[in-house]
Amino acid sequence: MPLIRNRKEIGKSIMLTTLSDKKFKTNMISVRFVTKHTEDTAAAKTVASSVVVSTNEKYPVKSDFTMKLGSLYGATISSNRSKYGDSLIIEFSANGILDSLALDGEKVLSELTSMLCDCIFRPYLKNGGFDENEFNVRKKELLDTIDAEINEKRRYAMTRAVRTVYENEPAAIPYYGSRESVESLTPQKAYETYLEMLKKAHIEIFIAGGGDFSEAAEILTGEFSKIKREPEEIVLRAISKPKPELKVVTEQLEVNQCVMVMAFKSEYQETDVNKIMSAVYGGTPFSKLFANVREKLSLCYFCYSGFWEDKGTLLVISGVDKKNISLAREEISNQLSAMANGDFTDDDLENTKRSINGDVRSSYDTVEDVVSWFFNQWLRGTNMTVEERISRNNSITREEVTEAAKSLKPDSIYILESRGGEENA
Repeated sequence: MPLIRNRKEIGKSIMLTTLSDKKFKTNMISVRFVTKHTEDTAAAKTVASSVVVSTNEKYPVKSDFTMKLGSLYGATISSNRSKYGDSLIIEFSANGILDSLALDGEKVLSELTSMLCDCIFRPYLKNGGFDENEFNVRKKELLDTIDAEINEKRRYAMTRAVRTVYENEPAAIPYYGSRESVESLTPQKAYETYLEMLKKAHIEIFIAGGGDFSEAAEILTGEFSKIKREPEEIVLRAISKPKPELKVVTEQLEVNQCVMVMAFKSEYQETDVNKIMSAVYGGTPFSKLFANVREKLSLCYFCYSGFWEDKGTLLVISGVDKKNISLAREEISNQLSAMANGDFTDDDLENTKRSINGDVRSSYDTVEDVVSWFFNQWLRGTNMTVEERISRNNSITREEVTEAAKSLKPDSIYILESRGGEENA
């Protein structure tokens, strides 16, 4: 039986989508707030999202909260943060088994939905803000995560590079804002910002899995219809314009391997073509960057590209010896010029399509995958099924790929460089 999808508006800028497929043995509720991303509010939204899924008014003690989830056959409630374009996405989700698998006929999905709504709408509060003890635990966890970023050099380099690439744009801000903003945050300020998010964000709700969603949908509709809403306008695709002159930023740290991030920007709007182009260029084990820069010339330990469709940006990330930085930079640019000149084979293009289509086919493998697929369709402003996306990929021509490559303009280069001489430690 194929996947059945229904979508409706249940409030001002609040959409509810159900995704039903009997092959799944679990259900998932996902509530995603798409909100403006600012330096002033990012820390509060991030910490609040962790606090909200830890306890609630009904279960103010963490151990009781966890025990209740355990009684629902090991159900989970969690949160996640991500960025898309100049927006911040805060997700609250709950996962549990089908009611039909419960031993005593419990309504697992309905109970779990109510529990998630208790978290979102009735968090445990004290003195006009979140409970201070739980708040401080989540705040410290985030500060520890921020401090640990420098230990993962590739991730650290990407965070720093993004600041350069999207300078003076919301996309430059890390999802948590800044360490200073997290440090200065109070339980009251976090709760106040959280309430503003409930009122102003665009909200996408999904119920997905193999069960009966009718009661869960009623609970969600009833809860979300009570919010006093003043939705703000959200810009999903905020294409970033290339800088007038190439900007190069070098940072030195005690690293054994330099990391270089090169950014190229484009206003070419065919998203699927851009994805194929990026994959032919540097997104597969047989791409031009892998075959030439890494394997043939041995200039990099790793070298790959990714296209950020929400910002119209191609990023090339490479790990390189300090002595090879200039050579690697030149050859990465040369390979992009070759792409623009059509210097790739028909086999390169077809093998890339097969690789990408394989990933696309796996988009219905789990309940989480299905939700992500259709949420991303909304973000992209499309409404494709997996089959339609594969058909679109297969129709992309050499001429479209070269046109996409030609449109790219150099924007910036960030280099995380090892201290000392030409050779690494």
